[in-house]
Amino acid sequence: MSLTDHANRAAVLHLMAEAFSSAAKHEKTATLAEMASRGTLHPTLPDGTEIAAVTVPRSATKVVVTDERALAAWVAERYPTEVETVPVVRPAFLERLKDVSKAAGEPCAPDGTLDVPGLEVVTAPPSAARVTPTEHGRRLAEQVVMQAQHNAVGYLAGHEIAGGGS
Repeated sequence: MSLTDHANRAAVLHLMAEAFSSAAKHEKTATLAEMASRGTLHPTLPDGTEIAAVTVPRSATKVVVTDERALAAWVAERYPTEVETVPVVRPAFLERLKDVSKAAGEPCAPDGTLDVPGLEVVTAPPSAARVTPTEHGRRLAEQVVMQAQHNAVGYLAGHEIAGGGS
């Protein structure tokens, strides 16, 4: 297979995966809206063969810190033994160190000092070819996904999947 063939296949598969993912997200969202308190559904083929279990997970409650400085000030005032002071490099200077080190190809300070401790210059190889679809390519992939969904249902069952519930 040629490089062009590989690139074409990568682009088509990427577009299809993106479109399938979007279609699945849409269906999961629609399902969530419809079955908020219905428990688990067990979609089946017309012959009764169960093909999945669809559930709505329980809501998860968590606490998010939205303003670390405000929280730290409040804790420092009321619980002073629960606050730590840790020296940190100012973000702007850290970015300057990174820029200078990247240009030098090794840890380097703005004044040219080498061997700056705590920094390492790492060059990672590209992890994969990037696929950037065109809008036309996306629309074509969405049409292919809709046809593939129709074909898959037809292949599996001869007609639409029936929803079975519990």
